[in-house]
Amino acid sequence: MGEVTKEELLEKVNPNDSTAGATILFQKGETRFDYSSQRGFEMITEVETKIKIYKKEGLDFANFEIETYKYGGNKELVNFSKCITYNLESGKIEKSKLKSDGEFKEELSRYYDNYKIVMPNVKEGSIIEYKYTITSPFINRIPRWNFQSTVPVNYSEYVTKIPEYYVFNVHNKGYLTPTVSSEIKNKEFSEMYQERYGTGGAGRPLNHERGTYSLKYTEKVTKYIVNNAKPIKDEDFVGNVDNYISSVDYELVSTRYPNQPFKNYATNWNDVVKDIYENEDFGGQLKGNDFLKSTLDEILGGSISQDEKISKIYGYIYNNISWNGYNGYFADKGIKKALKEKSGNVADINLLLVAMLREASVEANPMILSTRSNGIALFPSRKAFNYVVCAIETNNGLILIDASDKKSSPNMLPIKCLNWDGRIVRKDGTSISISLRPNSSSTLNRTLMATIDENGTINGKIREQYFDYYNYIYLNDNKNKKDEEIITDKEKSCNDAEIENYSKKEDNKTNSITESYSFTSQNTIDIISGKMYLKPLLFFGTKENPFKEETREYPIDFTFAKQNKFNISFSIPEGYEVETLPEAANVVIENGVGNFSYVIRQNGNQIQLISSIEISKTLLGAEYYSVIKDFFNKIVEKHNEKIVLKRKI
Repeated sequence: MGEVTKEELLEKVNPNDSTAGATILFQKGETRFDYSSQRGFEMITEVETKIKIYKKEGLDFANFEIETYKYGGNKELVNFSKCITYNLESGKIEKSKLKSDGEFKEELSRYYDNYKIVMPNVKEGSIIEYKYTITSPFINRIPRWNFQSTVPVNYSEYVTKIPEYYVFNVHNKGYLTPTVSSEIKNKEFSEMYQERYGTGGAGRPLNHERGTYSLKYTEKVTKYIVNNAKPIKDEDFVGNVDNYISSVDYELVSTRYPNQPFKNYATNWNDVVKDIYENEDFGGQLKGNDFLKSTLDEILGGSISQDEKISKIYGYIYNNISWNGYNGYFADKGIKKALKEKSGNVADINLLLVAMLREASVEANPMILSTRSNGIALFPSRKAFNYVVCAIETNNGLILIDASDKKSSPNMLPIKCLNWDGRIVRKDGTSISISLRPNSSSTLNRTLMATIDENGTINGKIREQYFDYYNYIYLNDNKNKKDEEIITDKEKSCNDAEIENYSKKEDNKTNSITESYSFTSQNTIDIISGKMYLKPLLFFGTKENPFKEETREYPIDFTFAKQNKFNISFSIPEGYEVETLPEAANVVIENGVGNFSYVIRQNGNQIQLISSIEISKTLLGAEYYSVIKDFFNKIVEKHNEKIVLKRKI
């Protein structure tokens, strides 16, 4: 990586990006396959990284972690080395080496561990460098190599050395094209051996035979290089920006070892799903569950309808089994232990729900999916999934349930699950792809009635109704807040208005929350030369366009279809009349993507505004960016137009 210099330590900003909190100066990785006669081929990945910290925002790079896999008694191991922090102290370069108390290992589940380092003495201006080695028996899990980061990357290099016995497909992703070179090299493995034979004893020595065991093969060496990679920016409405980062990924297709038959690993989604279903910690949890009968007898009582069975079984798990914070589609404790201990990971809980429903003669199956943070897979792989929910097939359609999330509800999965498609896994191991995007819009209704006095003070009442995913977001944002804290937040968002008579009501049948409160605002109206200037939406208007970049390379992900509706009316003070009133507007995006309507009218001393913003399609290609940006520009312009009131003559 080169010696750290004073010039590097003195550098205050990245010369090409003054906003960067840090820069990856150098990153080099190599994945190779080392052979031993005892273990065969093992995959070794070595990575060296050198990072310059410029600002406080870059200090997060002092913490680095790697998730590793373990299965069937085998596991990946990580070793950190050459972990040093460099600082310039009194004109001299000082080194701080990572000690054992800066290394951590956490067991995430029976299948995953997390290795982490916290670099010492890191501050603005520091340079850190570290090296780590991953030793893996899982030759089909070559780590994905990212050429981009959230900060600039000056130089990124990745080398793979693949023996002739393995065939991989290579998948490139993102908008950067690396420089690629490859060559074939001859490799030879040699090892001394010694064998003993003969009975020995009776004065007869054992016979010894010594020799050298050799293995010759070819190796394909491929090198990828990217220089001066711009940071990948996590813009609004992107979903998971990691889906678009420039990277290279390897998929094992086949193996052909010496003196062994050819083995094909190329898979489709049904092969992957069947492999998952046959695992004891997945499909095995759904067999032989007679122990559930006594619990079901308590829950269900006598003979009841299918809808009642679903409601009561889901209600029991919802109220009695707690999520321990871990995801996964494989059960960790197992459903029997999870039921006994009243807690488990996502799979423990949702596979338990499936098992109980099946025991109650309800057609239920697990559905595996990838959460938004886990990204979207390029090819069929077990790594493509990290979550499981319950799918119930009824005469009235499909019901999807995640019983591990207390804020979700039937047919409204957590937002983290709204990521392209999931796959329902049936008892015979077959699967079917199901879109995870909601079919209906979620609505936020705001109703405001107010009066304005001659001093520009506004007094009124507000009702806000949050339906479906707006309700879900509200519950998550306010889950640990008391009413007093919610009121304080609202006063800030309402131009420091004074709020009184606050109340809220939950309605599980309509999956909604309604808030009601009265308010007094003294700084929402500007009075200039005797005229009053106010925005009709008061403090509810869209203040700025979330789409700020000139161009965009990523799709636009609105997560769920939505409607924001406003019904606002207020009376103007006596002695005043309207001088200027904004014009009505109706903006439509073609192909049913969305629309914005704005209707305002005066009736005597009353002004009424009815407006709505609707987004009907949740995932749009980058080619829509200029259209969407212009759409929101029009909304911002209209929301910021003002009514002008003047005194009557």
